[in-house]
Amino acid sequence: MAEERRRVWCTSCNDNVMGTRPAIDRTFYLILTACTGAIGFVATTAVRPDVARAVRFLLPALTAAIGLTAWTLRELRHAMVPRSWMCTRCGSRRVLAERSFSAPSTDEEPHYDGPGRFKIVGIERETHDDVEMFIEAATPANAKTKAELTGLVVTEVVRLE
Repeated sequence: MAEERRRVWCTSCNDNVMGTRPAIDRTFYLILTACTGAIGFVATTAVRPDVARAVRFLLPALTAAIGLTAWTLRELRHAMVPRSWMCTRCGSRRVLAERSFSAPSTDEEPHYDGPGRFKIVGIERETHDDVEMFIEAATPANAKTKAELTGLVVTEVVRLE
């Protein structure tokens, strides 16, 4: 039986490897359908005219029955063949044809929790004025707390580097 090959992500190898799976073979069913058409052609041209009328009515039913049988055989045969991808390196069937996870977003800034200088943006509680202040603190949470203790409602904390 023929095989399909493509690059897949193997979860066992944790690598992008070549994967294979059985290809669907439709040759037999193509030949069966062609034979059905040939039988129908011969049946309508090689019979006596009085029998041809009966054949014209029976031929579509016969063709449909043979076609349905061929389709059923194909579906049963392919139901028995495992169509999942297999890793050619380790033989595992735990592979992903498409990588289902994305790379981390580069839009976000890295999160640093160490000491540093922080810019605090917020609103003063009593006057409702916009305020921007700079604080030295051990962590961003400490900088926010220091600003809140001075009477500021903090809306943003930004590390300065």
